[in-house]
Amino acid sequence: MPRPDDGSRGVDDQFIRSAMARITWQVSSKWKLGAYHDEIDKYRGHDMQSKYDPETAAVQWFSPAYHTNQAKLTGTLTPRLLVEGGFSSNLEYYTNSYQDGIGQARGSAAWYANTNQTESDLGGWKRAAQVENTQSPARFNWQGAVSYVTGRHNLKTGFQYQQGTFYHTYDANGDLDQVYRSSTTGIPYSVPDSVIIRACFDYGRTHPLEMPGHRSVLLLQRLPRFLELYDAGSYSSDWDVCTADYLH
Repeated sequence: MPRPDDGSRGVDDQFIRSAMARITWQVSSKWKLGAYHDEIDKYRGHDMQSKYDPETAAVQWFSPAYHTNQAKLTGTLTPRLLVEGGFSSNLEYYTNSYQDGIGQARGSAAWYANTNQTESDLGGWKRAAQVENTQSPARFNWQGAVSYVTGRHNLKTGFQYQQGTFYHTYDANGDLDQVYRSSTTGIPYSVPDSVIIRACFDYGRTHPLEMPGHRSVLLLQRLPRFLELYDAGSYSSDWDVCTADYLH
């Protein structure tokens, strides 16, 4: 479980480790093999911005497979004939994860109760990060070539084949982000960024968004804007509610 928020400064702990191995083998007088593997291990413990809750909303980065490798076989069959073949790959798998103990079993009460809360106006995340995801790009390459060299000419032919994949996954508590826009109150997470879905009938008057031949229109309006106009006395009829403000 994450430790309780004690108000201390958040620390973005991280490291990058790298290790490489290289080998060259003279198989015979005519054949030579060379290969290398470069592995990188990346970790970031608390990816966060100002006003994020470090204990619950910071993101962890991991790199389960992050490497480049290559192997090449070269053969000098005759003084004039050279054969080459090789393989290379590049994988850059990484994950963005919740802090330990934040992710909950799908469908459980805790899964619904621990969704991300984002304050868009005043800034901040709390309770959980917005999403957990995995990104898994991979590239694989095969190639071969034959070269024939004379005293005056050089002839080379070959092939190259490359393919790759890029898989993604996304998951979040409650499959939901709760977004707030609380600039009107100055109190973070106090004004939900919700919308009202409203059906308006014309009764002989045509709404600007009403399609020809229709008698009604479906409108969206942000809840904070509705409350603002209501407090200002802008609504004196149902038609005012339908026309004073809506999302295009």
